[in-house]
Amino acid sequence: MPSTKLPVILAAIIVIYIRSNGAVSANTNKMESTDANSNMSKLSNAIEVEKRMPGNMYQISGGRLLEIKEVPYQIALFRNNFFICGGSILSQDWIVTAAHCVYGGGHFGIRVGSANSGKGGQIRFINTVVINGGFTSLNLQNDIAMLRVDKPFIWSSSVLPIRLAANNTSIPEKLFVSGWASVGENSKPELHLRGATLEVVSNKECRSAYKKKYSITEDLICTVATGRDACQGDYGGPLAHKGVLYGIISFGVGCESFHVPTVYTSVHRQYRWIMNVARRYGGQEPMLAQHLLRGPTNEKP
Repeated sequence: MPSTKLPVILAAIIVIYIRSNGAVSANTNKMESTDANSNMSKLSNAIEVEKRMPGNMYQISGGRLLEIKEVPYQIALFRNNFFICGGSILSQDWIVTAAHCVYGGGHFGIRVGSANSGKGGQIRFINTVVINGGFTSLNLQNDIAMLRVDKPFIWSSSVLPIRLAANNTSIPEKLFVSGWASVGENSKPELHLRGATLEVVSNKECRSAYKKKYSITEDLICTVATGRDACQGDYGGPLAHKGVLYGIISFGVGCESFHVPTVYTSVHRQYRWIMNVARRYGGQEPMLAQHLLRGPTNEKP
C-alpha cells in the first residue's frame, strides 16, 4: 500500500484527570483536575496510517462492511503512529473514547470521514486528553476519556457528531457497534470499517458470565450476539442506535467468545461528566439526545 504522509505538527498534549464526586457515576458538577504530565508531551511527525500494532489487534468479528456515511461519527485513533482504538465525534472540537486507549500518554492523532482507516477523510491531532479521574486499569470502571482536536472538524455527510444518551434515556434492546475489522480472531486485521447489531443483556446475566473477574456495575452495558462481537482493536468505539451514543466499547474476553458478553461504559451514566469537560476546557459542546440535531440516524439495528 502506498505510504500516506501527513504534515509534521508540533503541539503540547495536556493530560488531565477529572474526577466526579465519588468518581463513579459522574452525576455531579463538581470536578477536580490535576496535570498528570508535567513534562508536556510533544505531538510530532506524521501518523503512518498503514501501520498497525502487531500481534494484538483484533476487531469486529462477523457483521458487515459499512460505508462511513452510515456511521459518520466513527473515528480511528492512533498512538505513536499505530492504530489502537476507535472513538466517536461529539462536536467540532471533541471526541470520546475509552480511557484505557489513552492511559499512559503518547502522541495521538485521528482520522475521520473515511471507511478505510488507511486513507481519505480528515486528519486531526490531539492537544488535550481528559481522563475520568475514577478510571482504574484494575477493573476498568469509568473507562472514558475526552480528546480535543487541534482544529475543528469540517462537517459533511461523512463527518457528523453523534448525540449523547442522557440519564433519562432508555436503552434499546438492540444496539449497533462499529470498528475496523477482522472477520475472526485469527484473521489479519482489515482496513475497511465493519459493523454489527448486538443484543443488550441484563447486568445480572453479565455478572454471572464474568463471575468475580470484573465488577459489573450499573455504569456498564453488556451485549451479546451469536456470530458477531466487538474485539480489542475496536475498543473506545461506539455502541449506538439511530444517531445516539449509548456505550463505549470497554472490554471482553477475546474475539468470537460469543457466549461471554462484551462490556461497554454507559454514556447515560457519564454524560454530565462529558458536558462538564467540554464546558471547562472550551470548544463546541456535545448535544444530548433530546435535542433536535441533523445527524446520523441510519444505523441498521
